[in-house]
Amino acid sequence: MVPQLGTEILQDIETNNTFIANDCPAVPECDPKNKFRTADGSCNNLLQPKYGASGTPLQRILPNAYADGEI
Repeated sequence: MVPQLGTEILQDIETNNTFIANDCPAVPECDPKNKFRTADGSCNNLLQPKYGASGTPLQRILPNAYADGEI
């Protein structure tokens, strides 16, 4: 079994009644029958609707590898 990453665990924590409630993006309500993808990237993955959405953190699996060799 692979241990959960912090980003996967943190999204399951309820923050509605905490001091960070206004800073956390709400989980979007997704319509599985929607024919088109959303402009902000939310709901592209119906199981994890915030994955790939704008304004959400991105965790890299591998280090950056740019064509010019910079990190």
